Amino acid sequence: MELVPLPDGTLRPRSLRDALAMEWTSVARADALAALADVTVPVLVVYADAPWYTAPYLDEATIKAQLRAARNSRMYVAHGQNHAEMLRRPNDGVVRALKAFVVDVKAAAVLPASWRR
Repeated sequence: MELVPLPDGTLRPRSLRDALAMEWTSVARADALAALADVTVPVLVVYADAPWYTAPYLDEATIKAQLRAARNSRMYVAHGQNHAEMLRRPNDGVVRALKAFVVDVKAAAVLPASWRR
């Protein structure tokens, strides 16, 4: 746990807001597309197209860049869901897309033998 010094010399836990701000700053500095380009197994990009506050979490240009960066990628659009909803309560289409992706990857035998069960 990170602690923040107070003016009187005592310490308090860092606030969630501060912790999140630090994490987002770290994420913003990372080159996610370069990291994605290093992935050697197939990638399923799931795009939730409903607004999260005022707009979708990721815009279409970012999604297209992710698809280009990943060597063997495909996309599923989770229509009508936003990023947070899709993670907490994926709709039936997302679940079907994930299951189909796993079956296809296993069938292509791209995963190490120890992962194929």
